[in-house]
This record gives sequence, C-alpha cells and structure tokens, in this order.
Amino acid sequence: MATLPDGTEHLGPVETAREAFWVIALAVIAGFAFFYVLGAYSLGDVVPIAIAVAVLAVLWIFHGLREHRVARQSEQSTALRRMRERRGF
Repeated sequence: MATLPDGTEHLGPVETAREAFWVIALAVIAGFAFFYVLGAYSLGDVVPIAIAVAVLAVLWIFHGLREHRVARQSEQSTALRRMRERRGF
C-alpha cells in the first residue's frame, strides 16, 4: 500500500483486484440466495452451480475471518505503539 500526501493509504492494482474479486463473490452469493428464495429454481436443477456457490461462500467466510484477525492485530499493534510513545520508548 502506498501512502498519499494527505495521509490516506492507496491500494495497488493487485490489492484492488483482490478486493474487487471478494465484492463480486459476495454479489454472486447474494444473487444466488435471492433467486433461490424467490423460487426461481430448485437446488436439484442447479446442483453444480449450487456447489460452486457453496464453495465460494466458504472461501468468503474464511476471507472475512482472516481480514478480521489482521485488523485486530494491527489495532493491537497501534495501541502498543501509542503506549510506548507515551512512555518514551
């Protein structure tokens, strides 16, 4: 990530593509569930697609857990840095 002059962080093209993939994956999962609830199809009619969406949903859950863990670790490191700066270390 690059830091812009105003202090905000800018994602590079690889990170942007990765985040776009997860947004599109969530849209596919939500669209599949939406049309299933509406009764547009039966799971027996679309078994391969249902399996693919289920695998995508599991991957999305693991991605969310990993992102949560990384955010929590960076939050803790920020707090530790503040404590050290306050004590003069």
